[in-house]
Amino acid sequence: MPTIVGFSKPIGFAVVPGGAPGVPLGPCGGIDAADTIIVATQITDPLTANVDLTAAATIPKADAVQIAVIDTTGDFVLVAWQEAK
Repeated sequence: MPTIVGFSKPIGFAVVPGGAPGVPLGPCGGIDAADTIIVATQITDPLTANVDLTAAATIPKADAVQIAVIDTTGDFVLVAWQEAK
């Protein structure tokens, strides 16, 4: 069985409070505008729904994630990204 050594670049994760569509959300664990979003998921509390937001997610500036068109107010956004380093 092969051993998994790790990813070629560091992977970061953050859970941030949701907000209105198009508004930068954060702080987001040190994400940088040059990084690449792997996945963004809207999660509810209590955990009753998971909505994939990856296609609508962007990094508008350092330490922030923005979700276009989808209102995540009152929920949380789980974000994973690959660092550009």
